[in-house]
Amino acid sequence: SHALEVDPNSAMIHNNLGVALYYNGEIQRSVSELQRAVEIDPGLAEGFNNVGFIYIDLAEYAKAIEQFQIAVDIDPTYIVAYNNMGRAFVKYGEIDRAIAVWEYALSIQPANRIAQRNLVKYQNDQ
Repeated sequence: SHALEVDPNSAMIHNNLGVALYYNGEIQRSVSELQRAVEIDPGLAEGFNNVGFIYIDLAEYAKAIEQFQIAVDIDPTYIVAYNNMGRAFVKYGEIDRAIAVWEYALSIQPANRIAQRNLVKYQNDQ
């Protein structure tokens, strides 16, 4: 938080603080910092991805998917957000949509092991 005193309008500082708060178990403060980060920089795909990640933990899967969609709209090559979106679709009970997301992720980055592993796992469960 000292960094915020130096530069209170840094989206990246708010983002990083939000992630640190999340790992410290301070979920509400984490979400607040991450939301502040994307208010400052609406082009910060990582911030939207991080908010979505927390929404998965809070079992708010539709909100999570929405955040991941914003992240990949900003950066269509953001593989982490696609992988997380797939996880959210699985939790939401939309396995077919999860598979489609991971297939798309692999079209961008064929060697992505997370997408490969998830695709194999959930295709085999169908």
